[in-house]
Amino acid sequence: MLIPAKDMCETDCNAADATLALMVQNNGTRHATAVYGYVTLGLITLTCAIAAAAEPDVAALCADRAAIERVYYSHRTGTKPPFEETLPAEALRRLVETDLAKEAALKNVYGVEVTPAMLAAEVQRINTTTRAPEILAELKAALGHDTNRFARTVAKPIVVERLLRNRFENDDQLHAPQRREAEKVREQLLATRSSRREEAPSEKSEIRNPKQV
Repeated sequence: MLIPAKDMCETDCNAADATLALMVQNNGTRHATAVYGYVTLGLITLTCAIAAAAEPDVAALCADRAAIERVYYSHRTGTKPPFEETLPAEALRRLVETDLAKEAALKNVYGVEVTPAMLAAEVQRINTTTRAPEILAELKAALGHDTNRFARTVAKPIVVERLLRNRFENDDQLHAPQRREAEKVREQLLATRSSRREEAPSEKSEIRNPKQV
């Protein structure tokens, strides 16, 4: 289980794996996405290992997470087991702690903190671009029409994920070994092409007239 960092006590909530559909999609390759996942996990583990273990109000975070997950679950079609079986309390807690750890990694590794202005901008973006206004209204109702709870439960995980992915993709130091390897492969391909051109015959092949055959 991931251990929330001390500086994350200032954070009231990070919860919204179910809101991943609202995230900005990136143009990376499957390989880059896989690498991102492994490196993010490493950053989270490192952050949790070196941070103090003061607990934020995880119970409140889990309650808000459960509220929005229930909304999404209610819109699932077909036969489905009870919500508590699909997403038990332990699973909810792990999701919340993962979001908290991502925020800590963003701050401790890249020195970036999510500001109220960032959250306000993201809430505005969600309000103006949503394709499911009815579900959005239900989410807000599930959080008691509390603007702060909505910002920390729905908007913040989106902002954190976006910033963390952006920093990862532009981390020159982190990607240096892969780039050196790519350059090496490129040079080998160019050398091979050059060698083949030199070995090719210089004269053109004679083209015979079919009538002369």
